[in-house]
Amino acid sequence: MQSPLDPKSNLIVRSTTRGVEVDLCPTTEGIWLDKGELFLLAKKPRLLQLAFEKHYRKKDGQGLASPRTATPMVIRELDGIVEFHECPDTGGLWFNQEQWATLQAWTPLLDYQLVEQEPETYVPDESSYQRLPSLWLRTALIFGFLNLFLFLPIWLIQEYLDMNVALGSALSIALVISLFSFIISPWILDLTLSWLYKTQKHAFAHLPDHLQKFIDQTTKTQGIKTPTIHLILDGSPQAFTYGHTPGNARIVLSTGLIKLLSEKELEAVVAHEIGHAVHWDIAFMSCAQVYPTLFYHLYQISRSKKSDSDSKSARISALIYVIYLISEYIVLALSRVRELHADRFAAKVQRNPHYLSSALVKIGYGLIHGERDETEDENKKTSKHFEALSIMGINSGGSLMLPPKDDTSAPDKEGLQEVMKWDLWNPWSSWYELQSTHPLIAKRLRYLGEQSRSMGQAPYITFPHNKPESYWDEFLVDITIHLLPLIAFIGLPFAHIIQHALVLTSGYGFDSFHTIFAALELHGDQTFGLGLIGLGIGLFIRSLFLYPQRKFMDMSIASLLKKIKVSAMRPVPCVIKGTIIGKGNPGSYFSDDFYIQDKTGMIYLDHRTPLSIMEFFFGLTKSKKYIGKEVTIIGWYRRAPVPYVEIKSLTCDDNSLEPVQTSVWVWSLVLPIGIFLFGAYTFLFGL
Repeated sequence: MQSPLDPKSNLIVRSTTRGVEVDLCPTTEGIWLDKGELFLLAKKPRLLQLAFEKHYRKKDGQGLASPRTATPMVIRELDGIVEFHECPDTGGLWFNQEQWATLQAWTPLLDYQLVEQEPETYVPDESSYQRLPSLWLRTALIFGFLNLFLFLPIWLIQEYLDMNVALGSALSIALVISLFSFIISPWILDLTLSWLYKTQKHAFAHLPDHLQKFIDQTTKTQGIKTPTIHLILDGSPQAFTYGHTPGNARIVLSTGLIKLLSEKELEAVVAHEIGHAVHWDIAFMSCAQVYPTLFYHLYQISRSKKSDSDSKSARISALIYVIYLISEYIVLALSRVRELHADRFAAKVQRNPHYLSSALVKIGYGLIHGERDETEDENKKTSKHFEALSIMGINSGGSLMLPPKDDTSAPDKEGLQEVMKWDLWNPWSSWYELQSTHPLIAKRLRYLGEQSRSMGQAPYITFPHNKPESYWDEFLVDITIHLLPLIAFIGLPFAHIIQHALVLTSGYGFDSFHTIFAALELHGDQTFGLGLIGLGIGLFIRSLFLYPQRKFMDMSIASLLKKIKVSAMRPVPCVIKGTIIGKGNPGSYFSDDFYIQDKTGMIYLDHRTPLSIMEFFFGLTKSKKYIGKEVTIIGWYRRAPVPYVEIKSLTCDDNSLEPVQTSVWVWSLVLPIGIFLFGAYTFLFGL
């Protein structure tokens, strides 16, 4: 974005101690704040907003050009305090250096402190040309770990439970299940695409000429059969592959992807999908899934052991179950490695990682401003719910909701860095990636940057490594609140037992433990009742944290995306205004979620109801009516890892449709009270 006072200078992004990114002019030291961002910098956002609204006044005359839209801003003032410029389209605010200093002196509520960080530039050196780590070796090591885990549960069962494990039977069951899934999955996906989505099958001849030639040339070079091409007739960018072997691979593209990307970028995406086929990734993942299936059956075998030492059997079973869980995470790690390998394949085929990097960014950007087929009423956008089909898809692991300069320009590199800092710095990003089949896009771009360096090229984008602060304090609080119901469910009965034991210890002495525990006379109803009381308290506190009811502030989408200290557990209450531009799930008749777009960007809207069947009927009968409507959304902005707003209420500005009110947040408070009361009754009177 260009500086309003110095058009030759671009605004630079700086981090603050509040976890908010701001845009500064390096020459004039003016500051640009997107709508609502001023209040995110406050110690007490609600109080600052009230003071701001009390003194806010309009003035006549045009102001400077808006950094966001390049259109003239209007002059505003805080009555008798300070003048500033406001963008009428986006609600963003511009303060020059003197105005910003005056505002800070006026209110002690502002907590504006910049974090010192050194800018990164790319300087080629000898280390830039080093060999990249072998992803095949990494794949082999992961399979080695899986095989190591294979023998551990068998040894535990035979050594400590005196059982002769029918390994052949367990392995046969695991192989049959995995083989059946491997064989039938592509056919299920074929049927799903035919029945639930508007598609054009066997559409190779309908691809652009350059793409047909690229596919023919690449498959011929790699010695594989030309894959079957299916098209999803939808404006949102989408790409994935499935099948059994390179000989019967299917690649699915959306018409929106073809419209959004340049020729080279589109070829990069298709090369990525061909890479999955060339590397036999689908078969690889099917083989890897045998291990968790086998471990689960070994866990079932260990549970069937009846012996005099039930506690020993339980411990061994629990350990094998932990091994099973670890194997699931190892398989997910393998999937992420195969995804990176497909990225590397695409960059190698094109001899330039920039094309795939740019495509990844544009796919995220296209989720906001991708070209749409205006002849279709059902304009839908890519959804996180479509990830069930994106087993090897390029569009997964998160979307880059980038604030654009205008409706047609490409996202700038600084804006990209701004949004992706959450992926690189917030500990929650690693938490979500650990449970995902795909790396976060930010990390994929970083790996592609390493490949660029190995090829003697500058990376498409660089990321600052000097993190301005630690975000682990907020993460640990979030995790504690997330686990609080479980902690309270276990901890309260345990504390009750300890309290009784301490009381009895004072009477019997520490050498009489058998007498003490015999005298505890713990009743199951009381213990269970205390557990329910703890569970109710924990759930209630967590709900208060998840659904804060403090003032919902007017925000722009761009200002929300700059917030780093945000997660699914730590939301930002907000009000956003914009246009519903499509359903959440591309091509689905049943999607109840939406995408909303304002002047600064686009974001996913999550519509939740207490029962899934209610979401189904809302998507089937009502959701389509809201597409194209100007609306006001009250809700909670979250990131997990995709940015989204959970709807509290949706109101059409023209009142043409009935408002949508959600009640999940209400039930999240009511149900814990019910659990608490039932637990109290059980504790006092028994079941």
